[in-house]
Amino acid sequence: FSLVQNKNKLRDLLIKNNLDNSYYYYVDNNKEEIEEIFLKRNEPLIAKPVDGYASIGVYRIDDVKDVEPVCNNLKKLSNNRIYLEKLMSGAEYSVEIFSTKGVHYLLALTLKYNETERFIDLGHILPTFNKDLDRIFYKVKLMLDLIKYNEGVSHTEVIVSDSDVFITETHCRIAGDYIPEMIKFSFELDVRAIIAKHFLDISVVDELSSLEFTGKYSAVWFKRPLKNGIISKIEKITDSSSLSVIQSELYCHVGTEIRNFLETSSRLAYSINEGSSHEEALSRSQETLDNIKISIE
Repeated sequence: FSLVQNKNKLRDLLIKNNLDNSYYYYVDNNKEEIEEIFLKRNEPLIAKPVDGYASIGVYRIDDVKDVEPVCNNLKKLSNNRIYLEKLMSGAEYSVEIFSTKGVHYLLALTLKYNETERFIDLGHILPTFNKDLDRIFYKVKLMLDLIKYNEGVSHTEVIVSDSDVFITETHCRIAGDYIPEMIKFSFELDVRAIIAKHFLDISVVDELSSLEFTGKYSAVWFKRPLKNGIISKIEKITDSSSLSVIQSELYCHVGTEIRNFLETSSRLAYSINEGSSHEEALSRSQETLDNIKISIE
């Protein structure tokens, strides 16, 4: 577990075993050193804490003038060490897998939508079936074999280009952001029940090998504030009963203070909706949240 929690150690292992052809730097929070690296590489970089989570403290560096504010912000979060890597371009997915006796079973491939400044997750859809599915699953299986992860659930995030599948990070745990609930709806598989059975040494192979898509896509979207302040009013504009809501919830109330609107912790609400296609499920979840007006002063 310590290996996957440490980004530079995992990256070293992937590079050593030809599963990664990128580069990274593990450096002190030093403005001059990071500026030198940026000028040497001459391309956008990502800066984040080595042991970060939930997109907290993830910043992009597009220009040398971005370095100083990024360093100042990261000083508040990390132990004075920063992880730098190339800003990858491509579609982003999360890969949900359950492994038992060294065999890896794909639970779902989830298409993710991220905000481009701080990479906050805006929403996601599952399942995804496309031409990249086989090579994504193959690459992640190789990584799980490499780290000798033979038993249990895993959650891996990847960025896919025409030429490569780049593993950004992996976790030996169940996914967050309602992905298990969406898998249960779209595949009728209770991931938490699978974990419990496996822990009790009850075989789950039959359930995993017979997994089938119900034909119903599910999408989640998150409502985010556009500024800091105090929530002064919450009102429902129109009825959402026709939008096939699976579940939704407000995270806030009148009087809630928004202190950092660019962090995941400042989400205001979410909605999970079903649809007969990616597009229908996504538009329904977005429309459900558009029907809620939240005023911030």
